[in-house]
Amino acid sequence: MPAGVLTYDLVRKSSADDRRVVQGADNHLTLSFTNALADDWTGFAARAHLRPDYKNYSANYVARWTATITQAEPGMNKVIELALPASETVSVVDEYGRWDVEIYNGTLVKRVVQGRWEMSLEATSE
Repeated sequence: MPAGVLTYDLVRKSSADDRRVVQGADNHLTLSFTNALADDWTGFAARAHLRPDYKNYSANYVARWTATITQAEPGMNKVIELALPASETVSVVDEYGRWDVEIYNGTLVKRVVQGRWEMSLEATSE
């Protein structure tokens, strides 16, 4: 398995994963799923957010990952590429919270990963 790729075995519930986000830096993450809930993710899109509290979905998110499903075919591991650019993280003032990744197709939404995030504050500034 390539370095930096996280693989999850999805059965009936989401996987939990805690993340450290580096403020003022580009953050990239590749998520790979085996035995996915929906064997075919064709037609699904992905979204991911950092929130101060995942139990309160009415709360504004503090940053949004760019989430792209790069492998969705039946019988293959499902892959989601996440990117959180420095332009999003530089202005985050919260130090921790919850994050999640969902797949959706207009009628169905499934959370595939969730966890806690913690901000690693910039050590240097201009």
